[in-house]
Amino acid sequence: GKAVFGHRRLSIIDVGPAGHQPMSYDGGRYWITYNGEVYNFRELRAELERAGRKFHTRCDTEVVLAAFAEWGPASFARLNGMFAFALRDTKTQETYLVRDRYGIKPLYYRHDLDDFVFASEIKAIRAVRSIRVADRAIHRFLRLMKVPEAPGTFYEDVRLLEPGHYLHLRAGGVEKVLWYVPPVYPDALADLSRDFAGETR
Repeated sequence: GKAVFGHRRLSIIDVGPAGHQPMSYDGGRYWITYNGEVYNFRELRAELERAGRKFHTRCDTEVVLAAFAEWGPASFARLNGMFAFALRDTKTQETYLVRDRYGIKPLYYRHDLDDFVFASEIKAIRAVRSIRVADRAIHRFLRLMKVPEAPGTFYEDVRLLEPGHYLHLRAGGVEKVLWYVPPVYPDALADLSRDFAGETR
């Protein structure tokens, strides 16, 4: 199916026009709209250059594209940073919506039959599609003062992609994939358990 990307940019790295988005790579095969920052992009760029990848900008956005071109979805786990992005492979007609490990950057989406809309803010979705307030979420918030946890939101039709997940959109449908599992530190958990039990160390 067809895909349309839009972007409003806050320029931090490579503030010139070369860093504008949506950005393409590899002759227009790959496209991305990207929100965030990858802290290890210089190291990844050097590794990708050794693998023969070419770059035309100094920004981390192009590194994310090149990493995907080289390693596919396995590249997500190599990105150290805070990010939410949509990446399109025009050859395979597949789109990936990716959120960082701990959900620092938001990524909202609305999926209705063959219609899929995503954005970094709910108001952007509301600008192009009608959405309904989730009465259950409002009642729960007023009763417990708790906001909905991902994937829930205050809207029936809008979901928040969970941290460490990506959505894979292709002709066969939409698949949600967990790409990062936070490490568990048994000693730290034991210390917390003792603290909550009132024990002294």
